[in-house]
Formats: sequence, C-alpha cells, structure tokens
Amino acid sequence: MINLVDIKSMDNYTYQHSVNVAVISLVLGVQLQLNQNDLYTLCMGALIHDIGKVLIPKDIVLKPGPLTHEEFETIKQHTTKGYDYLKGCLDISAPARIVALQHHEKMDGHGYPDNVKNKSINRFARIVAIADVYDALTSDRPYRKAMSPNDAVEYILAHGDTQFDYEMVKAFSKAVVPYP
Repeated sequence: MINLVDIKSMDNYTYQHSVNVAVISLVLGVQLQLNQNDLYTLCMGALIHDIGKVLIPKDIVLKPGPLTHEEFETIKQHTTKGYDYLKGCLDISAPARIVALQHHEKMDGHGYPDNVKNKSINRFARIVAIADVYDALTSDRPYRKAMSPNDAVEYILAHGDTQFDYEMVKAFSKAVVPYP
C-alpha cells in the first residue's frame, strides 16, 4: 500500500489510472475464470504496474504535450525501474512484480523493455496490458480527449494478436460491455 501512496504523491492521474487498471484487470480476470489467489496476484500487479513512474522525472511524466523521442525513451524506463524497485518488496509476489516489467510488451515482440512475445509474456501482464490501454484511451489527457468506450474496445479488438493476447481480447470484449 505504501507503493500506492508513492504513486498518489506523484500525481493523481497515475494513482487513479492504477486503481482503474486494477478494477478492469479484475473484471477480465473474473471473465477468464481465474481463481481467488490468481485474482489477488493480478490485482496487486495491476495496482503497482506503473510504480516505476515515481522514479522518472516528474516534468516528463506530467508533460502536457507529446513527448520527444528522448523523453519517450526515458518514460519507457519506468518498466525496468519499477521492477528493480519492487525486487526489494518481498511481500509482493514475483508474478505481481513481473507485471511492472512486462505490461508494455506486445504479442508480436514489438513492445518494451525486452521485446518478448507471445506466451513469454506473463499472463497477468497480458491482462494488465489490455486494461492499461483501455483506461488510457478512455481517459481525458491534457494532450487529447478521451475515446468513447466503444472506440477503445474496437482499438483493442483491432490489435488482438499483434499487441494483445487474442483469447484475452475476446474475453475482454464480452466482459467490458456490462462494465459501467
């Protein structure tokens, strides 16, 4: 929980985003029929997936416009910085910690930080990747307006098997309809 306080002290958007991603991940996890222990691990991983952003300069994380190439390269470091930070948190399971590292990996291997692909990406990270993108797309940002939930789902469906796990995308499209 201290990790969430760290996130909230950095900025409210990242904190709210982390909570939203946890809720959306749990909805998808229930749809995928994960057991209670897996849902707990998934929720913990989702809550702390962006913890590395507290280790990135605030002016870059909170920049109100598009990032330069160099700034984007710095932002991308939040995955490895977060994972390295969480290595010292022995009360957080290894599968939950790996979510911080792998939530930006893509099924086709074009993600970061390690360009791993397919089933080499932790299943909790594959779930959080969908929830992360969905929440980001449906949230207002200083540099763009939020997409409608339907458009965000269409985006995710269109990128099944390239960015996201296709089976999870199909489950997500069923689960997100009743989500308020």
